[in-house]
Amino acid sequence: MTVPHPPTFVRGRGRAPLPSLLLVAATFASGGVAESASAQAPFSVADVMSYSFASGLVAAPSGDRIAWIENAGGARNVWVAEAPEWDGQPLTSFRDDDGQEVSALAFTATEESV
Repeated sequence: MTVPHPPTFVRGRGRAPLPSLLLVAATFASGGVAESASAQAPFSVADVMSYSFASGLVAAPSGDRIAWIENAGGARNVWVAEAPEWDGQPLTSFRDDDGQEVSALAFTATEESV
């Protein structure tokens, strides 16, 4: 079984890929087994580089928010989702690959939470 695109959740205007671990879990849960290399359609380096993926998933200490980094064709953006709907919304809107990695996302305390 080939998974051409990561599963996404869509609600309102937000659209975000589920974290990579969920993609792997969904593939195994469905009984999917990767096809042999000879049975797959050929793909280019550009195809591989344009694949969207999520990384750096972090949760707020209160457990009501999560944030992650989405890399879509090299453009890295930060996404967040809040309970109870968990609608993914972008915090940044970079459109091009500027070569800068985004890492070490963290939630910080606000005056209301102190």
